[in-house]
Amino acid sequence: DTEEKIKKIQEELPGDAFSQVTFCTSQTTYLEFFNSQVSKAKAMERLGQLFNIRQEEMIAVGDGLNDLPMIEYAGLGVAMENAQPIVKETADFITKSNDEDGILHVINTFLR
Repeated sequence: DTEEKIKKIQEELPGDAFSQVTFCTSQTTYLEFFNSQVSKAKAMERLGQLFNIRQEEMIAVGDGLNDLPMIEYAGLGVAMENAQPIVKETADFITKSNDEDGILHVINTFLR
């Protein structure tokens, strides 16, 4: 929906109404709901267990609020230049935007 309507819905949703559901925006016009036991960070943790990859060896790149848990979890958390401000503040590194091949920039900077 519109950014204004999404903000209004978020403000009106009681925080204690959802004990098993988390909600956030991934983009200003998207409001996402998901099980509180699920996150991109938990997926990274599980993949690390399966493939014997340590947390400090992981790089996570994102731009939305739904990416914050994985950016915080990874050994190197990266925000895209076009990321929401809180994502950029949380990240260890800010790469180029998605229109400027930001992922490629991360690969060339940290994986060579």
